[in-house]
Amino acid sequence: MSYLYSLGIDIGGTKCAAVLGRGELGDTTDGFIIDRSAFKTDVKRGYKAVIDELFSTAENLLLKNGVKKTELIGIGISCGGPLDSKKGTINCPPNLPDWDNVPITALFEERFGVKAVLHNDANACAVAEWRFGAGKNTENMVFLTFGTGMGAGLILNGRLYTGASDMAGEVGHIRLSEGGPEGYGKKGSFEGFCSGGGIADLAKIIGREYLNENKKSVLFESEKDISLITAAKIAEAMYGGDEFSKEVFKTSAEYLGRGLSVIIDILNPEMIVIGSIYERNRAEYGLQLEPLHTYQYVYSLGQDFINDVAYVYQQVDDEARYLDEDVARRGPAYAKLADMVRKWEESVVNPDRLDMSCRPDGTIEIMDFRPCSTKMFHTLQGLTAEVYRQTEQVIEGSQLLGKLQNMGYEAEDIVKSIEALQEDRLLLQIGREYLALAIEEED
Repeated sequence: MSYLYSLGIDIGGTKCAAVLGRGELGDTTDGFIIDRSAFKTDVKRGYKAVIDELFSTAENLLLKNGVKKTELIGIGISCGGPLDSKKGTINCPPNLPDWDNVPITALFEERFGVKAVLHNDANACAVAEWRFGAGKNTENMVFLTFGTGMGAGLILNGRLYTGASDMAGEVGHIRLSEGGPEGYGKKGSFEGFCSGGGIADLAKIIGREYLNENKKSVLFESEKDISLITAAKIAEAMYGGDEFSKEVFKTSAEYLGRGLSVIIDILNPEMIVIGSIYERNRAEYGLQLEPLHTYQYVYSLGQDFINDVAYVYQQVDDEARYLDEDVARRGPAYAKLADMVRKWEESVVNPDRLDMSCRPDGTIEIMDFRPCSTKMFHTLQGLTAEVYRQTEQVIEGSQLLGKLQNMGYEAEDIVKSIEALQEDRLLLQIGREYLALAIEEED
């Protein structure tokens, strides 16, 4: 059976991603997305380097899944504004400062030979929620996205509304108070009180009031400490019962309510969908990585944060000697994390383990006693064994591919070996990084 395929590209100041879809979208997205890949943007590299990595990431998805460029029917691109969807240009968003008048659709069309379409990321999310998510079957819906900044996508009378210059939905500009944290260059704005960056700035204002009144918080003892406060730290401290952090979120929540009231009064939508998305790491590898409940309040951490936690977990031996002494100093939330680390350590030395031994001829033998195992005994040889040796420590996908190609292996064969190890649940992939899960037996 022959299929038609499409690419989705998301460009952000923190990360970029590519997804590969197969077939036509129906009433649901079930079975449509067949693969995805992401990488950290690192805006300091400049837009040309980021675009080059987007090209290679998308092409690797096609190669990995055996898809030719001639089988593509289109490319959808989302990015934070300002932008011009008609011209297909990105016009210097705040989180992408050197992306000034970048003809992103033309660049992708030239590279892949198919039509590319550009939309504001909030608009793209709004359409997705309207067609497949919480806003399905509505005619008038507002989607709010909260990250470092904030914005909205508008579905009005059953259609996406973008305004005269693609700037409709910039609700972060709404001024909710004469004073307060700054967003969009406006003190007291909706973004200032309710975005991830705004919450951090709000905390600094309230924190200075606390210092003047000789009140305490686990987050600061001096003005210098206040300057280092982030939304993530506030959420963690609130989970631990910190009264200061509770006050910050209570204030932010009150202004969120005010902002929503303005939107309701002006647009009279059937529904407002608030974007605050994070995913639980998959448990099929016998690993259970779970975010603290309050991470949902830090709007845009999502999967990236969970990935960072996973990375800390695999390096726990390096930090073990510091753990106990840090627990008391860092507070209740950190104590909970430390307890999660200890439980994870215990899980890798329990009877349900994954053991590996290496023979002199280079063969790797693995015994898998986990409940999630596909079989008890695995024998890895040749390229597959080499893939496993190279992933003993966390390694980025392109680095892994480069090392193995330098050894004389073909890219297509490398991909097949990686997929075989993943099917047997022996190799963990988080984002663009890989880690072999078996532990070598000690003599």
